[in-house]
Amino acid sequence: MNLRSNDKSSEALTVGSLKVLGKLENGALNSIHTHLKSSDAQQSKIIADIEKLYENISADGVITANEKQILKKEVGIIETEYPIILQKAQNAKKGESEINAFKVAFKALRDYLFIDLKIFDEMSEALDVDREVFNKKFADYYKSRAVLQVASDAENYLSFPTDTDILSLLNFDETPQALPAPTPSFTAWQSKIIELDCTNKTEIKMTFEEALNNVIILSGELKNDFTLKLFFDKQNGNGAKQYLIVYKLTGIFNVTIQTEEPATNKVSQNINAKTFGLGCYAVVDFRGHVWAFEGNIKQSLIDEILQHTENKLSNNAQQTITNFKNEINNFYLEEKNKMLNFIQEKTNELENAHRDRFIKESGAIGEVRYFTNKKYTYGYLYANGYSFIPELYPEFYQFWLENFGDRNKKNYLGYDSFGYPKLPDLRGVALRAVDDGSDRGGAALALEFQGDAIRNLKGRVGVQGNDGYPNLTAGVFHTLDTGYIDSGTSQASSYLRLLGFDASRVVPTAEDNRVKSYGVYPFIKVI
Repeated sequence: MNLRSNDKSSEALTVGSLKVLGKLENGALNSIHTHLKSSDAQQSKIIADIEKLYENISADGVITANEKQILKKEVGIIETEYPIILQKAQNAKKGESEINAFKVAFKALRDYLFIDLKIFDEMSEALDVDREVFNKKFADYYKSRAVLQVASDAENYLSFPTDTDILSLLNFDETPQALPAPTPSFTAWQSKIIELDCTNKTEIKMTFEEALNNVIILSGELKNDFTLKLFFDKQNGNGAKQYLIVYKLTGIFNVTIQTEEPATNKVSQNINAKTFGLGCYAVVDFRGHVWAFEGNIKQSLIDEILQHTENKLSNNAQQTITNFKNEINNFYLEEKNKMLNFIQEKTNELENAHRDRFIKESGAIGEVRYFTNKKYTYGYLYANGYSFIPELYPEFYQFWLENFGDRNKKNYLGYDSFGYPKLPDLRGVALRAVDDGSDRGGAALALEFQGDAIRNLKGRVGVQGNDGYPNLTAGVFHTLDTGYIDSGTSQASSYLRLLGFDASRVVPTAEDNRVKSYGVYPFIKVI
């Protein structure tokens, strides 16, 4: 809500026992101090001005955060003046009914604000109120206060002297005058004290009203650990102050003093027979941290730090021992695995060496052997014309270069498209010894390929031909010569034959030239 601005900058507004100096700008009170002398004529103006103040605050039934600040100052003034007005009224021997009416109005207003509305618990949030009830509570208080103040002040004081007495008030003595020394009332030394019963409780949350006290007495018998949560409003810093906390507690438990702000400092005290009657200064800073200023609680902090350090050292020692054990176990397992791997490697080397030795001693590199199974056989490669990796078989590759690596020779095996040397392709062919000067027609080089062939078949045949059946030759037959015979008439016994030739009528034949054989898989030795 927006408060109606009422400019009174040129006036000094006297409100009961409160004198407002300056102006009300946007609802803000600039300065308020106690003034206990007012005349009858001023009281109606006092009530009217006060009514404007609280009616402006509750004009729309909503108390904003800004208006709470204004109201909080006014309530502080009311609480400050209350005991002073009572003392003045009692000294002036005012009527009991008027004094009781003032007490009832004050308590009703206070209960309404702090208990019913809890208006100052959340200073940053707006609060809806019943405007009529709100205005009535303040009106009742100020009216009862004004009645008491008029009766009190009118008997003894006037703000302005009468004309008949004015000369008696003029001072013609020009010597310096000294003001009398102030005589403060007992309220100047009074400190607000609150006692909280902690029996059978685990925590107490202080309200805004309770936080106005300066001394907190914690009393009762503890049945468990107890937490005192001091009032603190992080929006405006309300609750940042110093407390004197006194322990009137029995039992052996811990008392923690903190605010409700998360991740803030707190203080702790172990309660025992020695702490009864002792206490500490607790300071709440503007972030909601609670600090122990001085007192017995310091020892508890030291004990807590020592205990925390002891626990941390114990945990670190235990963790170090555990880590050391784990490292030893891991080292043992790693070394054991290394030893087992080493033994296995040496065993494999021995087995491989034995196998290599057996294979190497079983024949020379490049030897061709036949097997009835095409599966991989250690020390041999299947002679199917595929390429091989020279790095895996360096000795065989050297043999290959020396015997089959010359591209100018007929037994050159060649390389594949990736540059790897090829094996010989011995599938479907029979091996034959190199001729090596025997003149039997064999190959001149090892693994030199020769196509299939048979020996030539020769023969002669003679036939008589005529115009109807000329002399024909085909296949293995051809004409060697042509002769002439006498012409004549064919006889009945004369006839002409066409002769054919078929070698399969005499020897076994097939689509290829071959010897009698069994099928096997050719392998070449590479180690």
